[in-house]
Order: sequence, then C-alpha cells, then structure tokens
Amino acid sequence: MTVDLSTTGGVATLTLDRLEKRNALNLEFATDIARALDEAAASASILVLRSSGPVFSAGVDLSEPMRLDASSPELVIADALLGTPLFVITVVEGPVLAGGLIIAAVSPIVVASRDARFWLPERKIGVFPGRVLAFLEQVFPPRQAFWYGVTEQHITADEAVTLGLASVATTDVDAEVTRLTGELRDADPAFLRAARDGWRTRFTTREHHTRRRVLDDLLTANVADRG
Repeated sequence: MTVDLSTTGGVATLTLDRLEKRNALNLEFATDIARALDEAAASASILVLRSSGPVFSAGVDLSEPMRLDASSPELVIADALLGTPLFVITVVEGPVLAGGLIIAAVSPIVVASRDARFWLPERKIGVFPGRVLAFLEQVFPPRQAFWYGVTEQHITADEAVTLGLASVATTDVDAEVTRLTGELRDADPAFLRAARDGWRTRFTTREHHTRRRVLDDLLTANVADRG
C-alpha cells in the first residue's frame, strides 16, 4: 500500500507514503487513496490528509504514460475527495506541485506549514496546466491562477492563504490540527455535513464542469501538438 490509515476518536489520518516517488500520483496510488477514504468513512467523520515525507506531492508521475481521461490520477483523487462523507483537513508540509494542487483546492480546510510551497512546473515539459487551473480558479482569482500556470512562480504558505488556496499558515501544524479536529469533533454532525457540502458546491456547478471539459480538450490538443 502507498498510504497509511489510522483512526482515533472519530478522526482518521490518511498519510501519503509513496516516498520513493516523492508522492507522485499514479493510478495505483490514487486508487489506494480512494479506498482508504472509503475505509475511513466507516469509523470517522473527520479525515486529516498529510504526507509522511518532505514533499507533499510531486504531482502526476511523469515516468508513466500521461492519462488524458477520467482515469487520470489527480481526477480520481479529486472525485474521491469530493464524494467522501468525511470532512477533510489537508496538511501541506514542503512542496506540492502540479496535480497535487488539486488536492488542496478541493479540501475544505488546508493547513500549510511555513515551509510549504505550491507551484505549477508543467511549462518545463511543454504542457499548459489547464486541468489544474480549472480547480484553482474555484479558490482564487482566475487571472492569478493563469499567472502561476504560465510563470512557474512559487507560492509561499502566506501567499497561499492570501490567494485562498490554504486556510492557515503555521509553524506548528500538529498543534493547529489538534485544535481544529478537537473543535470540529465536538460540532453538531449536521453542521459538519453542511460545511463540507458548502465547500464542495464550488466544484459541482455546471460552469465548473464546462470549464473542466474545455480545459481538458485543450490539454489533449496541447499534448498532441507537442508530439
């Protein structure tokens, strides 16, 4: 397994553990994450998603053929996170690249360590990151999403909070997660469900799905043109 799952007091912790690949996303890894979410939902209402290594995720695994359909690992993970009954808190420590930013975007709460860095390096391989931008545009201004997609400029933890990609930046992520999970665990379950669904509605609108289709078509054309 490429993930580790534990549950204590109604709070599950799902740890990404594909360290030899810097948590790069492939279909096997994505499937393991989706299965772990299903397993966690049987005994928890809150899930903390984090990495055991110095890199949260290096994005899609480029050592494998690029998937341009719904089986693309970042989309499998996004669909699993948007479909789980769990309230998800994602903890980003260290770098998160490319498709890994989708995980942050769809998570209701993102706790970023001070050393967290977010960026889109796809320009180096000749690919415009439209698929990722379709999700980023739901959490921070489209013009800024486009800027970071074109320039490869790194986003610091504090900048991620300002832009809307992260909820809080802190020097002590464990203390912040303990505080958050303690407060949310004591909340009325109806509140937690409504809060979870309130965030998800950003990614269920007709406009968002249309934008995803347009940018996925652009990605397919981009890859074909690149040869």
